[in-house]
Amino acid sequence: MTPNTQYRKSQLTGSTFAILVFSLLLIVLGCTTDKKDDSKSVPTQSGGSNLNEFEYSELHSVTEFQLTERNGKPFGSEDLKGKVWVASFFFTTCKFECSDQNNAISSEIHAKLSTNDFTVLSISCDPANDTPKVLADYADSFVIAPEKWKFLTGEIEAISAIGTKSFMVGVDPKTHTKRILMVDKWGRFRDAFEWNDADELKRLVKTAKMLIAEDSEPAPDEIVKTRAVPHSSFEIVAKLKSDSGAKEASGNSADNQTKSSAVADPNWPSWRTEEWLTNFKLTDSKNQTFDSNQMKGRVWVANFFFSNCTGACPKLLNGVKELRQQLGDRDLTFVSITNDPQSDTPKVLNEYAKKYNADSNWHFLTGNDQLQMRAIGSEFFNVNAGTGETHSEKLIVVDKWGKVRGQFKYDDEDDVVKMRLLLDDLLSEKEPATSK
Repeated sequence: MTPNTQYRKSQLTGSTFAILVFSLLLIVLGCTTDKKDDSKSVPTQSGGSNLNEFEYSELHSVTEFQLTERNGKPFGSEDLKGKVWVASFFFTTCKFECSDQNNAISSEIHAKLSTNDFTVLSISCDPANDTPKVLADYADSFVIAPEKWKFLTGEIEAISAIGTKSFMVGVDPKTHTKRILMVDKWGRFRDAFEWNDADELKRLVKTAKMLIAEDSEPAPDEIVKTRAVPHSSFEIVAKLKSDSGAKEASGNSADNQTKSSAVADPNWPSWRTEEWLTNFKLTDSKNQTFDSNQMKGRVWVANFFFSNCTGACPKLLNGVKELRQQLGDRDLTFVSITNDPQSDTPKVLNEYAKKYNADSNWHFLTGNDQLQMRAIGSEFFNVNAGTGETHSEKLIVVDKWGKVRGQFKYDDEDDVVKMRLLLDDLLSEKEPATSK
């Protein structure tokens, strides 16, 4: 076992298992406390939502919760029974995207649905600061009908649990998903929408009116077009967490590892039963298999993205495009991996790659399972690959022997200089670097 492999294996033990299963709780694209751009964000047009199809019975039922409303009174899932509602996450000290998000909710959702039996929940992910009084003052500039728009706070553990257990999205102090999440009258996670996409906001209002009009629960086999996460994905995460806890309790003995291997579900892909990943296989935009082992002997730069992202991802990929132009004819390969494989099929990626003039030395990759992307991010690249809307924005440099040698910010001039110097060194290497 190489030192680098041993390092990757150690990352999956103990509490750091959360990097794989709950990596969605880490840095979220868009809204963080270090925003400096004071330009106004406005909804943009999209070319389509790439909706998935599930039977109604496959949709996930949200969990019960109770928080505190801005009026200081308890408010929870019991108050929402029989209602169509949406949830979003924010924090009041965010003066950029959170403010723009709530302005969009106010004008494009709340104003258009305030006369309907429809409730908006805006849940603070900074409860230490966002007391009921703070929320009451903050809400005044957005709310038209107070009973139809609730601003909630509570213990951060309870708030994070709503994100993970009901919607499988990241919610942590001052980081959160950018999606608006819809629940139907029967408590099913029915759909998800991007707040800064004009087409998505229109789709949200149309979907809300359709759900409000439902007078009976859909049949179990009725097909639903949605961007919601199905219940099966929640079950997989629960199984992984359970298996990890059982392995820790057993002391990870050789005997127990043998038993675990012997009873592994034969229907699961092999990567799910491995302790760590030393290589991976995905599908490129030409529908061909990409095997990381084929990169041996080449220096390459990887990143994560998803095509429905209208904010950070285009900036990141334009940064890659510019870097490739600057590097000229150096013998480098670039690999962009989607963490939203359900939406980003090879066909979608093939069209998407054309926007950046990608050639044979720039691969756009997808897979069959979002958890696989998380495993590749955590175990192979040592970064957060998250979900279809959360991921590391770093450029990851890999040497000729498949070892990660550095991670760099694409939009930091000093970091880009450091990366280019490292790339020059790696291109000239004749043998693997000695591990200290």
